[in-house]
Parts: sequence; structure tokens; C-alpha cells
Amino acid sequence: MRHRRIGYIALLLLFVIATLIAFLRNPLALSDPTMFTEDGSWSAMLYTHGPLVTYLEARSDYLVVANIALLHLATAISEVIGTGLIGTPPVIAVLSYLFYGAVATFAAVALRDHLPLWARTMIVILIAAVPVGHPQSAAEIWGRASNIGFAFAFIAPLAMIWRESAIEKGRRLMRFAAEGVIVLSCATNPIGIPLVFAYLGARLLRERSRETWRRDLPLIVMIVVLSAFMAFGVHSTVRPQEEIAAERTWQGALLSGVARPLLYPFVFPVYNNLNNAWAIGLAAVLFSVLAYALALARQKAAFAFFLSCMLLVTVAIAIQRPLLPTQMGGYTGTYPDRYFYAQNVMVIAAVVWALAIIRERFREHLWSAGPPIAFTLLFAFNLPTIFISTQVTCAPAGTDFGDQVTAALVIESRPEVVSVEICPPTWFIEFPASEVPGRSESK
Repeated sequence: MRHRRIGYIALLLLFVIATLIAFLRNPLALSDPTMFTEDGSWSAMLYTHGPLVTYLEARSDYLVVANIALLHLATAISEVIGTGLIGTPPVIAVLSYLFYGAVATFAAVALRDHLPLWARTMIVILIAAVPVGHPQSAAEIWGRASNIGFAFAFIAPLAMIWRESAIEKGRRLMRFAAEGVIVLSCATNPIGIPLVFAYLGARLLRERSRETWRRDLPLIVMIVVLSAFMAFGVHSTVRPQEEIAAERTWQGALLSGVARPLLYPFVFPVYNNLNNAWAIGLAAVLFSVLAYALALARQKAAFAFFLSCMLLVTVAIAIQRPLLPTQMGGYTGTYPDRYFYAQNVMVIAAVVWALAIIRERFREHLWSAGPPIAFTLLFAFNLPTIFISTQVTCAPAGTDFGDQVTAALVIESRPEVVSVEICPPTWFIEFPASEVPGRSESK
């Protein structure tokens, strides 16, 4: 009992540290709060159309349940504390910091049966400090709700590994919690659906028993229902306008499928100096380390599954977003970094996992402690590069959402609605006039 209590305290401490790091990645989201992109449009949708319609129709192609849930909670908290509509952005920022702190900490929870405390602590801290190459990217990720969906491509495999631990221990509540996270992941980021089907298919092939079917059937049904629901929206893996504009080359595939998603966290200080030859050589080193660790691992299944998910997510996003190499401008840029968040945190976790396996195998050799220390020092010596952020580009009314609301325009044909220009410029959202201070009479 005492050991378990210490473990809970350690997890709480890691969560606090990871949340604090998330805040430091973009403190302007709280100190200078504003509505940004879908944070504004989806919040407005909650006010104008209600929660049910927003949960089901926020996007036309797939569900984004977790994004809407965070915004729904933010609007509810704002109403409870009396700040109303104008007070929503700082609440979104705080909830976003807590979310990213929880994402990092969840890795420590899910991998408890596979990694020692030092490795899980290292994963939490490095994931929280995952580097991005453009200050604008930090302003778009941390402190926002609109981009949390990318994290669920990382959360889903962890939840499946956590579920396996629960099954092995016979802990039903833990299994139910893991299944809840799995369903939420698939209802937020559809890339989790094929990962879950692959996981459940492997389980049923491995354990052909009535008990396995009875235990897995509810999860199978929920994922099938989600798949059928999203099938009406997700018509293809590539957006048509991007397919037309994209020019597919092996250099582009190397950039968006290997260099930026898998190599960047280890070479970010010098990434802009890379070229294709360096990328191929470093990729060979990375895959060699992962393969060597897999060969040494005593529990190969979980590590192999996580590596497979990492590769599938990387390939899927590279295929779905063929314009990324052009948008990044080769190795000269990294923006938009948000599309690589999941792959970056997955490869960080995979490499630390690999180093922990190697460390365990060669514990008696002092050199085995070198790679984990070097990886940590890489981040420590480049903190000024990691903790960079800037305010998002905003409308002339200013960055403060209160100023933006004050400058809101009444729609003459619909006096019950006001149009607010948020960040970035040209983004307009419509709120009920009754929610805008001083405009209630317009209703």
C-alpha cells in the first residue's frame, strides 16, 4: 500500500511538471487570451446550435469528440464562474495545458508494466518538451483545443497496451477505463480505428476462446459503429484539392514520412542543415537501434505493437497530407508542425523504450547509461529553442477576445446574431447577441 501511494504521488508530480511545461510552451494563450480558428467556430456552434449538433457535425468528414468536449467544458466553466463568453479563451488555455500534461503522464501510466520509473519519467518530460520548429506552431498547439486531436494517434496505442496490462492483471475497472480512452481516441481521430481493428484482430487470432470474444465484443461493436458513422464523411485518404496540387516525389516522401516525423526530435538543433543523404543515414541508425532493442526485448509484443502503430500513423499522415513537403519548404522549415506532433512524441517514447531495453540488457556496462543521458542533455541544452512562442496573427481589433467581441458587427438581416472576427484574420464566427455584453437588447 505504501509503495502504491508513492507511485500515485510520483504520477501527480509528473503531471504537475508536464502541465507546467505545457504552460511555458505558450503562456500567451493565458496571459493574452484570444479565440483561435476552430476554438472560436466550434465554441460559437455550441452557443448557436447546441451541444448535440456540435458533437455530431463540428466537422463534415469525421468526429472530433474530445475537442468539442474540452470546449463544452470551457464554456460551462465560464458560465459557472460568471465570466461568460468573453472569459472562455483563458479557460480553454488552462484546460489545454492540463490536457497536454495528461497526455504526457498517461504514457507513464500505460507503460508501467513495461518500463522502469526512470524511463517513464524521461518519456513524460521529453514528450512535454517535444520541440517544434516554428514559434507560431507553439501558439497553435499548447493553450488551444483545436489541435488536441493529433495527440489521440499517440493515446490510442498506449490505451491498447494499458488494456492488455489490465487483462493480464484481471483488473476490470482498469480495462473499462482503457476501453473508454480507446473509444474516445477513435471518436476524435479516425486514424485510431484501423489501429484498434489490427489490435483486436491479433488478439482474436492469438486467443481463440469464448472468453476472449465475450470480453472484446463490446469494444468491437463500439468501434464498428464509429467506423460506420465516419464512413459517410471520410470518402478518401487524401483530400482532393491536395491530391491535385501535390507533386509526389521520393524526396517529399523522405521528408514528410521520415525526416520531419521521426528524425526531428533527435536533430532539431541542426535540422535545417540536413539533406536527403543525411536523412537516409540517420534513419538507418534510428531503425537499427529500434530493431536491435526489439531483438533484445523480453516482452516483444507490446514494443513491436507500439512500433507498428508509430509507422502506420507516420505513413498514413504522409499519404493524407501530400502537400506537407511543399508547405515546409524542404529542410528549411517545419511548419505546420502540428501535423507531426503524434509521430514526434511516439518516436520519443519508442527510442526511450529501446534505450531502456538496452540498458537492462547491459546493466553491468557503464556505457549503457550514456545514450539516455545524452538524449536528455540534448533537450536540456536547447531549452531556449524549445520554449519559443509568439502570439497568433489576429484581426485589427486586437488579440484580446474582449476587444474582438466589442468590435463585433451586428448582422442586419439577423439582429439576434453578432459576427466576431477572431484569429487569424478573415476568420469570422457568429455568436448569439444575448451572449455579448451590452448587446442583449438585440435579441
